[in-house]
Amino acid sequence: MSIGECGTATVRLGVVALMIAALASVWELVALQASGSPLYIGMLPGPVTSLRELSTVIGLLLCGAGITMPWASGGRGEPRVLVRMLQVGTVLVLGAQAYGATQGMNGVQLGDLRPDAMPLFVLKQGGLALLLAALLELGRRLLVQPPPAGRQLDPGEHDH
Repeated sequence: MSIGECGTATVRLGVVALMIAALASVWELVALQASGSPLYIGMLPGPVTSLRELSTVIGLLLCGAGITMPWASGGRGEPRVLVRMLQVGTVLVLGAQAYGATQGMNGVQLGDLRPDAMPLFVLKQGGLALLLAALLELGRRLLVQPPPAGRQLDPGEHDH
């Protein structure tokens, strides 16, 4: 069974997320340097670590989702809406987390004195909700196969 167009797009997005994680690892290493080090950049390492971890997890989930896409379609055609949800969710989450890392914010505070804290929270959590919904639907499609075409029963019909 070949992966198909939607599966390939999802795996590519997963690889991009893993590349972001690799870049965030280097950024984290530099952010962790002591103030006397020539590599010191004066940034909080926590939000950068969150970006690295989130990118790694999302990248691996997307690669797995892309590989299982042919079985999830179940003859119903390519799940283009799910792929769009995965793409939009990934861009929102990683974009919000990258912005938060540059500003020293994790994107998890509802109440913060900085004016960009609430939009950052909404974008990040909204993206996570999109990713969760798409991955749960993909899992549902993998676990629940449609009945064979000739074996569908009318709701009022009983099998004797």
